[in-house]
Amino acid sequence: MIRASLLTLLLAFGSLGLERDLSLISPAKAQDACARALMMAGETRGRFGQPNEERQKRMLEEECQNLRLEDKNRQLLAQNRVAARSAWNGIRQNLRECIDKKLEYDGRSIEQLISAGIPPSDEAIKDYRVQCVMALPQ
Repeated sequence: MIRASLLTLLLAFGSLGLERDLSLISPAKAQDACARALMMAGETRGRFGQPNEERQKRMLEEECQNLRLEDKNRQLLAQNRVAARSAWNGIRQNLRECIDKKLEYDGRSIEQLISAGIPPSDEAIKDYRVQCVMALPQ
């Protein structure tokens, strides 16, 4: 049964290896696959005394926990991106353009900062912001 549980999880997520792309899996699908796989693993309680099966079940539970954590992190990043875009849209256009030009010298852009969830008030770009505020007329 543990093998069937692992197979269910593998079919739901592709492989447990390096090449899985969890961004294509919906949170509901991930939770459903984990629940089914753990339920199937639980059906073997009567003969679960074998060390190999216990290790496989722990691995399966750990993989499900990792999926839950990754899902929470994706949700948090999405919220940070929305907040960052809103904050960047709230600053004066000439200040935004100045900061963007200064970022270009370092090979970055405001869009990259937004994708990382970084708002204009972040310490990482404080120097750019201060330089532009000083350079622009009030």
